[in-house]
Amino acid sequence: MTGFVIIEDQQMVCEMLAEFIGKTMPGFQLSGCALDSKGGLALCRRVRPQLVLLDIHIQGADGIETGQAIVNELPETHVILISGDCSPYNCYRISESGIRGFVDKMQPLSELNEAIEQVMAGGSWFSASYEKTRRSFGKNPNAFFKILSAREQEVLLKVARGDNDDEIARHLNISRRTAETHRYNITKKLGLSDTSALRKYAIELGMWSPQ
Repeated sequence: MTGFVIIEDQQMVCEMLAEFIGKTMPGFQLSGCALDSKGGLALCRRVRPQLVLLDIHIQGADGIETGQAIVNELPETHVILISGDCSPYNCYRISESGIRGFVDKMQPLSELNEAIEQVMAGGSWFSASYEKTRRSFGKNPNAFFKILSAREQEVLLKVARGDNDDEIARHLNISRRTAETHRYNITKKLGLSDTSALRKYAIELGMWSPQ
């Protein structure tokens, strides 16, 4: 039997996915469900599943980071992300993560069957919405990841969340002056006018969703 784990913060979705796979994919057996990142990582370390289905937006952590941790720590475990979030920022991060599967929640459940079959066979599978976004930013010479350094991307993420220079400096362990310089340089590189425009740009990328 192929053991699988579901990490999803909505209990109903966990149960629905488990029931669907149980009915449509003989040979797959649920090893457990977790509602947050910490519990999911602990469960995976304990049962060492062959497959993990993981939501991007989960309690306690970022799902992409959780998926990367699983891939790095348990290389025999295959990870498929399941989300309705196909923002440019997350699609870029997924493309760099080593995770080989993404299923758009807006698509029929049959896509999940296809993704599982491909990924478990050693391949990869990504929904059309992901591929469309990835191709779009891949062709854009001014895409944020092509013109901003890794540190500048970290600062941009903090700006998206509404942090000021003092907060950015504290979170990234840099001086306030350095944080201010990074923010200024990012604004100029992206051809934007001020911090408000910079935050709007970052939110549109999908770096942050204001509540």
